[in-house]
Amino acid sequence: MNNRAWINEALHLRFDKKIHGKQISKRINIPRTTLQSLYRRFARSGLNWPVPAHISPEQLEQLLYPGKNQQYEPVPAREIPEKRRRPNFSTEFKLHLVELSMHPDTNVARLAREHGINDNLLFNWRHQYKQGKLNRVDKQSAELLPISIVPPSVAPAHLTVPLPADALCCEVELPGGTVKLHGSVTPALLRVLLNELKGGSR
Repeated sequence: MNNRAWINEALHLRFDKKIHGKQISKRINIPRTTLQSLYRRFARSGLNWPVPAHISPEQLEQLLYPGKNQQYEPVPAREIPEKRRRPNFSTEFKLHLVELSMHPDTNVARLAREHGINDNLLFNWRHQYKQGKLNRVDKQSAELLPISIVPPSVAPAHLTVPLPADALCCEVELPGGTVKLHGSVTPALLRVLLNELKGGSR
């Protein structure tokens, strides 16, 4: 439907058919605001409906919309701006700026602006750093140490010390078991052992 046709159709539905603006908007697919503007313009023009026969649709359009070749243009769809994503700064970058900001006589706000971030963000990183929440990630993988498992019944040969043939041996049988002393058993050690045995037998 061209411009002139919808103007006449809208006026016809309003004044001849007595249809409300909302229904007219749906029928001819014209926004209600555009229809309301048309009816106000028609009322101010001093014309009556139906318009005189000598007024052509072209002249009616010029009377209602002077200086415009085209009154109604489809309203372009509103472009929804893309949601701005918050940049994801690396931990190394955060720590670098925090360490720079810790230097004496450093202007934290100026340092933040020089690196293209908000000064409040840098102050927040400093707060996290002081709380121990901003730590450098160690990228080195853990090294595994080789180990070997030796059965308990088998002792390594280099740990076995053979006893000499003349080595002393002291064996004491007790109610709870037998105590054996091998190797260099000195008289002083024997005296201590005997004193302990005497004390335990009381």
